[in-house]
Amino acid sequence: MTEKKTGHSLCDKVRDRLAANLGRGQPEAMPEELSEHLAGCEGCQEELRRAAKFTAAVKALRATPLPASRELRIRSALSAELRGARGSEAFGPVLTAQELALYLQVAPEQVYGHLEELPAFEFAGEVRFLRASIDQWIREREKQFRRQTIESSLKRPHVLRLA
Repeated sequence: MTEKKTGHSLCDKVRDRLAANLGRGQPEAMPEELSEHLAGCEGCQEELRRAAKFTAAVKALRATPLPASRELRIRSALSAELRGARGSEAFGPVLTAQELALYLQVAPEQVYGHLEELPAFEFAGEVRFLRASIDQWIREREKQFRRQTIESSLKRPHVLRLA
């Protein structure tokens, strides 16, 4: 049985110390009192083994990029949550590339890949976008898309069907 010190058992102190070190590369050294307790306590030794397994698992994790479709779904969900009921009002008058990506529901790489098309400016070494200019750019793109759609449908041969 462990002895009680200042309202916490030594087991509680060992668990607290192990929990504080979870996932760290090099755990902090335990005070001598706790080290001595750990050497003789099966329960705390088991906690130490579990903490070591957890830390090894955290180290083994590799940051893997998300598939583009999943990233877009996550970004869209975050964008919708960010906007809430206010719609586009969640975005200020000046957007960063990341905010524009959320606004357009595309990956930030797509924003950077189309900078030559977008109304943008540079400030303090960073690319920025006026939301009003982006909204106007979107309206122009909509008109252009409609024109192209109509023109392509006119070029297709039409077949008359008689009943």
